[in-house]
Amino acid sequence: MSPIRPSAWAATLLLVTFLAGGAVGFGAAILLHAHGPGHGRRRGMERALEHMTRDLNLTPSQRDSVRVVFERHWRDMSVLWESQRPRFDSLRAALDSAVVRQLTPEQQVKFREHAAKRRHPGDHGRGGDPGGDDRGPR
Repeated sequence: MSPIRPSAWAATLLLVTFLAGGAVGFGAAILLHAHGPGHGRRRGMERALEHMTRDLNLTPSQRDSVRVVFERHWRDMSVLWESQRPRFDSLRAALDSAVVRQLTPEQQVKFREHAAKRRHPGDHGRGGDPGGDDRGPR
């Protein structure tokens, strides 16, 4: 078995970092898309429920049942998200920094633009910032 060349190691690390960032960004985007600051806990649940109803074609009965489940668990999710948010933000900043160091200046600009869109999906095409500060469930 031959040792891994530095360029292969760097490419692998970049790919893993990119995939991890994508996964984290996807999860954050889902949370941010459904829940935004200033809308309160109730509004975040309703927005999430609206998306589920549309995307999953929920029946009225299913929608009511999912609403009950949301109401039962939403507060605990919010508390957990707020307690973990500093750690999440720190990990994301470290990940982004590691990725940026692998890119050309032009790629860095595009990466930062992509990251901003991923973190604030409501900024594009809806004229507002529903997720503004990555708060998660409200």
